[in-house]
Amino acid sequence: MRKEEIREQVIEIIEENGIVIEENDKFAEIDSLQLVSCILMLEENFKIEFPDDFLGVENFLDVNSICYVIEELI
Repeated sequence: MRKEEIREQVIEIIEENGIVIEENDKFAEIDSLQLVSCILMLEENFKIEFPDDFLGVENFLDVNSICYVIEELI
């Protein structure tokens, strides 16, 4: 899967969870329920499972960090 495809799907999933993405690809605000829902949808969509050591907040700061982690797990 190409990086552009991953990015498009990640953005779609994030927005489906009501998370607003700012111009710098960071999130305007996000609560824990949105984050958990987003993680579950990402796992289902990409057929992956985030290992515990990948669930740190640093991996979910913005669109780019999420895409990077998914690329590592695919």
